[in-house]
Amino acid sequence: MSIRKGKGNSIFTTLTESVCKYAHLIPDRDPTKDFWVRDLYIRGFALKVTPAGNKTFTLNYTKGSPKCYRYHIGTYLKPWRLKAARVQAHAVKAAVAAGEPLRRKRKKKGTL
Repeated sequence: MSIRKGKGNSIFTTLTESVCKYAHLIPDRDPTKDFWVRDLYIRGFALKVTPAGNKTFTLNYTKGSPKCYRYHIGTYLKPWRLKAARVQAHAVKAAVAAGEPLRRKRKKKGTL
């Protein structure tokens, strides 16, 4: 398995179920900050590990401009497994390429 150090508190590697399961145990990381395990094969796909040990799948993408957006796929094991998160990442990338809007409108406080 290839592991490459990224900028800041992140690494690049091939995401597997075992990497996701034990990502909170990766040495040489700052335990007081969020840590990113970025995938080598799907550009922008990553697993974010918080200092508390929570793990979340995310996808960073651009819409033709230099501005980068982050799409929150979901929490690891609750209910997302790696295979389903990869499928969702591909679907989001396809939606971005087709020009579909991804941002959900936020509800105003006090409304249902």
